[in-house]
Amino acid sequence: MLQTIEKLNYDHGKWDCPGFPKEELRPEYFGDQQSIRASMQTETEQVAFIACSDHHNSVACVSGIPFERMIIIQTLCATLNTLKDVQSNCGLDIYLESEPIRHLIICGHQHCGFMKHWLGQNRMKRPDAEDVTSAVEAYTKLQLSLAATSPRINRHLRDGSMQLHGWVVDDATAQISIFNPATMSFKPQNSDSAE
Repeated sequence: MLQTIEKLNYDHGKWDCPGFPKEELRPEYFGDQQSIRASMQTETEQVAFIACSDHHNSVACVSGIPFERMIIIQTLCATLNTLKDVQSNCGLDIYLESEPIRHLIICGHQHCGFMKHWLGQNRMKRPDAEDVTSAVEAYTKLQLSLAATSPRINRHLRDGSMQLHGWVVDDATAQISIFNPATMSFKPQNSDSAE
């Protein structure tokens, strides 16, 4: 986890992850809210939801996805690379072998306590809400790129059997901002440019 969070860089008032493989965040790998709703009409398709352990299950509640259709995995800052340890029983690879996962949602949240602590300890004395949100968005993009370059996940993305989704939730309002691979940015769900 710390290896990936150390890749965050503060430049010109925004957080970013320089050097992460943005070219792997291809628009055809991403689904939208309509594709999730369509999947919920099937009997078998599942949603894997990677969320921050600091955010509890409340974000799953605002997603509109029935709990019985979700595989919820919570790690610090919704970090995907901690899921490589199959013996921890939280490895996404286990589910990829046994469940028809159609959507992989990586979800950060704006008031992430771990991110705020990390920023305060390593980068700035008192990070404000904008700093934390910017860092969470950059980190969520990094996790999306790690997913897209993971051989097992990438195989599903290339053959169209899985779609990626990047979300950042405002803890105070439950507003979901959705990652748009065309603009490499997050926009509120009700925004025309979000999907």
